[in-house]
Amino acid sequence: MTKYILHGGNTTIKNDLNRQFFAEIVKDLPEGATVLLVYFARKEEEYERLRDQDIGNFTEHSGRNDLVFDVSEKESFIDQVKKAGAVYIRGGEPIQLIETLKKYPDFTEIIKTKKVVAGSSAGAYALSMYANSSTKKKTLRGLGIIPVRTFAHFDGDQSIIDELNKYPNDLELILLRDYEYTIIMQ
Repeated sequence: MTKYILHGGNTTIKNDLNRQFFAEIVKDLPEGATVLLVYFARKEEEYERLRDQDIGNFTEHSGRNDLVFDVSEKESFIDQVKKAGAVYIRGGEPIQLIETLKKYPDFTEIIKTKKVVAGSSAGAYALSMYANSSTKKKTLRGLGIIPVRTFAHFDGDQSIIDELNKYPNDLELILLRDYEYTIIMQ
């Protein structure tokens, strides 16, 4: 069974919810486990800064210094996913992320074998069946790994709910404000 953690966005803000989020991702991983940091929603020149932020957040908020961190590379991505104990998909540009992940047809099945998979904002959208992008102002089709409809950065806007309700209502609707997260076991 995989633990999916969907986060509403803005993981760089120091607060209790973000501290809990980072700790939750790694709390059940064995000593020496690898956490794969996926930044495909961002420009490659940002990767080093993002890596430093995330390693700092994971280490500080989990109290663990025994983890190995790996940054996703397009050339070896599937091998990296296979070796990782947890996969963290950071936010950014959702369409860019989804289109990049679609280039790896094995990703959807391999990800289901992981212990923990977390996605923040665009990362949550990619894991979902449908998502409404606050930046694009439209509903996107994610990879459908988790059969849900998701909206990150939710601010109470009823029109977003109405838009997502145009899509299959048998799928759970997840509305996540900044910093909030939810756990789905599947």
